[in-house]
Amino acid sequence: MTHKTRRTSFLATLFLAGGLALPASADEGGVAFWFSGQYGSFAAVPATPGWSVPIQGYRYGGGASGSKQLKRGNTATANLNSTVPLLMAQPTYAPETKLWGGQLAIGLGFGWGNNTTDAGLAVTGITTELDRSDSVTGFTDLYPIVSLAWNEGNNNWMTYITGDIPTGDYDSSRLANIGIGHGAVDVGGGIPILTQQRASSFPLSWASPTTLKTATRGIGTGSTHT
Repeated sequence: MTHKTRRTSFLATLFLAGGLALPASADEGGVAFWFSGQYGSFAAVPATPGWSVPIQGYRYGGGASGSKQLKRGNTATANLNSTVPLLMAQPTYAPETKLWGGQLAIGLGFGWGNNTTDAGLAVTGITTELDRSDSVTGFTDLYPIVSLAWNEGNNNWMTYITGDIPTGDYDSSRLANIGIGHGAVDVGGGIPILTQQRASSFPLSWASPTTLKTATRGIGTGSTHT
């Protein structure tokens, strides 16, 4: 069996697993397990053997109108606004030895930052508060990841398994949290087409994250130019 056949079978198994996913539910008032742009367009390019420490800055700002109620921990809120700046690091090791013809990489992500959240209305049990505000500064959860990537000319393939170890700052009674409040597991893959002459990437990614008893899946495309 060739490396290409093995790779195709492995990715097909992951896609089949995603097809068995259950309906999704939101994180319980913490930051999301998935960050926008968490996996950049060049994520599927095989890692260089040895140690590396990717560092990424992240800032989220958003809200919901008063007509839309959201659950934050054990509190129902309306007219919600949140700002979350984070600094993330992911020490990663890639061994010299190839696995199934691909480059293995093992990493552990973590970060530090702040979450400031305001709610025009907050209801906890029989208690109702107007214009409630909350802020927390601390560490995120731990995010272990194992990935396997292949390269053939301008084509790259990657599959990975990652998860969430709920060690970050989280309290269900707060409006603002940095941890997500529960464990999570995610399996996915990516297929960017890299044109080195133009330094451009056209990624196609897939994932099936599972948070305890729930799961979701998604697919998307994008491009970058340098």
